[in-house]
Amino acid sequence: MAELGDLTSDFPIIPHETTGADCCGCLVVKIQGTNAVLSCNECNAVVGTLHKNILAYLVRLAPGTDIHRAACPHCGHIQAFPQFDMVTAFVCEGCGKGVNFRPV
Repeated sequence: MAELGDLTSDFPIIPHETTGADCCGCLVVKIQGTNAVLSCNECNAVVGTLHKNILAYLVRLAPGTDIHRAACPHCGHIQAFPQFDMVTAFVCEGCGKGVNFRPV
């Protein structure tokens, strides 16, 4: 079974607009007790809640297990980017600073 830390980092990128919302955000997982709450990272709307073990099982079954990871050069926080083979820029979830990568 996927570890709880994996739930938040391995959760696939799902645009909030797939739920019919007029929002540019993406769904994220927040663990609250035994539940996994799916909410938007932009408008904070809650779109669903399910038991964290069920979500762990679904994340493990999700296609495309290759996950690109990158470390923030400012704070060292490891970010996961499911469904991406390359990342050129991101805003760190740990410190909130922008990170840009230059091709080598």
